[in-house]
Amino acid sequence: MGATRELASFVATTTFDALPTEVVHQTKRCWLDMLGAALGGSRMPPIDHLLAVADALDGGGPATVLGRGRRLDALWASRVNGQAAHVLDFDDTLVAPGAVLHPSASVVPAVLALGEWQHRDGRQALRAAAMGIEVAVRSALAFGQSHIDRAFHATGTAGALGAAAASAALLGVDAARTAHALGVAASQAAGLRCFHGSMTKSFQAGHAAASGLLAVLLAERGWDSSDAAYESERGMASAMTAQLDLDALAGGLGQRWGLLRVGFKPYPCGVVTHPIIDALLALRDEGLRAEEVERVDLAVHPHVISATGKTELHTELDAKFSVYHCAAVALVDGQVSLEQFERARIDDPAVVALRQRVATTVTPGGARDETRVSVTLRDGRRLTHAVAHGSGTEQNPLSDEQLVRKFRGLVDRVIGAERAARLAERVWGLEQVADVGELAALGA
Repeated sequence: MGATRELASFVATTTFDALPTEVVHQTKRCWLDMLGAALGGSRMPPIDHLLAVADALDGGGPATVLGRGRRLDALWASRVNGQAAHVLDFDDTLVAPGAVLHPSASVVPAVLALGEWQHRDGRQALRAAAMGIEVAVRSALAFGQSHIDRAFHATGTAGALGAAAASAALLGVDAARTAHALGVAASQAAGLRCFHGSMTKSFQAGHAAASGLLAVLLAERGWDSSDAAYESERGMASAMTAQLDLDALAGGLGQRWGLLRVGFKPYPCGVVTHPIIDALLALRDEGLRAEEVERVDLAVHPHVISATGKTELHTELDAKFSVYHCAAVALVDGQVSLEQFERARIDDPAVVALRQRVATTVTPGGARDETRVSVTLRDGRRLTHAVAHGSGTEQNPLSDEQLVRKFRGLVDRVIGAERAARLAERVWGLEQVADVGELAALGA
């Protein structure tokens, strides 16, 4: 049996009761974080543009658009909610050797839209999301560093496969049709890294959600494709990576859970900037102030430059992918939240001046989530701080309490504190929810 069929069989046959307790809990964390990120991003300009197109197409249907109080068909709702979940660049993230992925922005919106439409319960929704996130993570790990080097954005590529797996699990599609659904998703999987800093980056997450869902709706009705979409000599691996890691893709299924490696962002910007922010905030806590700084030197992984090396900040999204801006606002403001990426902060003279005094040195061989920061002061003194693993990563995770604070900071202002509290409560008790549409209604 090939790897694609092995994955499909795993998705089709794994029951909710077979999920380890820690997997169920982690999946709830992914649900909570996705809902927070999507509600926080629901009023951003790209969402307005998507909804305008939906209206032009006479959009309507049974699935909720989070934070907007309206409904679309399941494909459009998953697309819009997926983009909203990624537009702030504040959604959950896998940071691993050879892989960077935002899995839940593609997977969970597909489950939410389909689940609301088909009136699936919380246990079904949890199982589906666990299957989808696992497939997305395994796909990204299997594609490896060469996938990134070839300019692919794994959230769009691996995310589509995860959304298909999740949708297949939610509908109870058998293994053969799940394999075909993965094939249909593979034929739509897309995403390029050149769009970081633009609306198109987050579009790729929403497109992946809708693509995976469409793949299953077709496969359920007998649409065929290939049962070797990953490993075929004319399949994804040949097109998208130098070598497919079959063990990462299908080894230890049900025993080794990749989704447990997913982390949750404390800062709304490119994840590889987080250890740098951690280091500079730590120095600030020790008394360092921006006006004392002559120069900031950052020793970073090469991916920090390729992903967040922007120096010309034409848009607010650009700033989220500028390690120089992230370093500057960490020192000037002592925090890195949504406000630090507004136009006023980007153009603030103190921030601009310090941004120009931040320098990077690439240090091959280190991990993406580590850094060493050296700050030279105007009086000649030098302060250093090293971070082995950035906040929110697998090795340095956010607690449930921290995750809830992040959620409430994003959601209270959109749907109000009372509904936000009820929504969080429903997520933590999702296996008791009779209809996943309850979550959608609270987030409308």
